[in-house]
Amino acid sequence: MKNKIASFGEIVWDSFGNTETLGGAPLNFAYFCTKFGCDAAIISAVGRDRFGKAALEKISENSINADAVIVHETLPTGIVDVGKGPDGLPEYDIRRPAAWDEIALTPAAKAIVARCEAFCFGTLSQRSPVSAGTLKELLKILPKHCLKVFDANLRQKYFNREVLNFSLSNADILKLNDAELPIVFETIFAKKSPDFDIAANAILDGYPSLKYLVCTIGAEGHIIYGRGITPLRGLPKPVEVVDTVGAGDAFTAGFVSAVLGGAGIEAQSARRNLRHLHVHAEELSDNFISAKNILWFALFRGSHPQI
Repeated sequence: MKNKIASFGEIVWDSFGNTETLGGAPLNFAYFCTKFGCDAAIISAVGRDRFGKAALEKISENSINADAVIVHETLPTGIVDVGKGPDGLPEYDIRRPAAWDEIALTPAAKAIVARCEAFCFGTLSQRSPVSAGTLKELLKILPKHCLKVFDANLRQKYFNREVLNFSLSNADILKLNDAELPIVFETIFAKKSPDFDIAANAILDGYPSLKYLVCTIGAEGHIIYGRGITPLRGLPKPVEVVDTVGAGDAFTAGFVSAVLGGAGIEAQSARRNLRHLHVHAEELSDNFISAKNILWFALFRGSHPQI
């Protein structure tokens, strides 16, 4: 039986000037989960416009459950203008208003989360009271065994201490990148971030519900921090990188899918059990998501702790 995963948050079209690709971290995550053999559902909203229609068509074509995607009559489908900063990393201009700012609590959304085994959410969808309120209600009705994954995915000014504190208090796993780790630490503790390892462990210690903190560090791979285990570092296979947009979402999907699949470790033998899992970001017709341009994305399946 396939593992059931639900993802909450924005559906957007990433605009790269003359082209648009369907994405948004929650939808990217759901898409990649289906590629790992999971049943994935997206809880979100689109507008009754050409972008919303196209989004629903693509979601259906890729076997993602869209029963809990609301179609708004007045709010437009989300658009994000994507550029490249001086460091070569993506920069985002998130347009508003957007339909995903008003993700209402529906019977379909309740039914999906009531039977899911993993639930992923981030910060961006919490920028509006309506969507933030719906997220809070859904977290209350998740099954006890459900794995709660907070993918920080920090964007511009759309997060604060209150949002981070709430999210971390309701998560089993925190996923972020090396640029986000010091920001989260400094926002939560109101002081300058210390050494990388110290900051990660301080966040874990500050939130008893957190079992693991997973941090991606670009070309250097990732580090997994957990209670009672030595930090586990994974190094990716060298690849030709075409576009990094969506890479973190692919990683999160692979990690969560592996955990649900029982890829556990014993702390004392973890390093002996490391092995590569190469995730092929497949070329899809008609540009489904930006991450399709990533040729290969590697992570260490054997290093995933058992929750």
